[in-house]
Amino acid sequence: HDTGAYTQGLFWLDGYLYEGTGQNGRSELRRVEPATGRVLQRVGLERKYFGEGIAYLGGKIYQLTWVAGRAFVYDAEDFRPLRSFVYDGEGWGLTTDGEYLYMSDGSDKIYVRDAENFGVVRTLQVTAKGRPVDMLNELEWIEGRIWPIFICTTRWSSSTRRRAR
Repeated sequence: HDTGAYTQGLFWLDGYLYEGTGQNGRSELRRVEPATGRVLQRVGLERKYFGEGIAYLGGKIYQLTWVAGRAFVYDAEDFRPLRSFVYDGEGWGLTTDGEYLYMSDGSDKIYVRDAENFGVVRTLQVTAKGRPVDMLNELEWIEGRIWPIFICTTRWSSSTRRRAR
């Protein structure tokens, strides 16, 4: 695997790894050969975009951008750009249940979006023991459930071994 890739989105499809990378000027969508890590196909985003989560749905790949409020849609076979959508807020993680897209923005919300117009169908709030859980990042749909990866903001001081705030 390309150790210089700043992986932001990932999924497996038909024997290949699909990767969305971030960083302004270096963001791409890639098809990767898993045995070798060789990039078989790629398309880059304009320098102004920081690529984020990706998802496959209905022969298309959807890719979010972090702060630009734009989602790109590509043909899954040839990575040809098909269209883009504008949305409010930040784009972090993206997954699908095969019908809808599920998007995170770093908050405690997951936005269920229509793939045809990227409109919000409904909003889910993520909680643990009744309290909101924020910093939701990459999302995965596994056996009927959404599994989020979240950004941990707790830091430890190496000199005191106490929790820093």
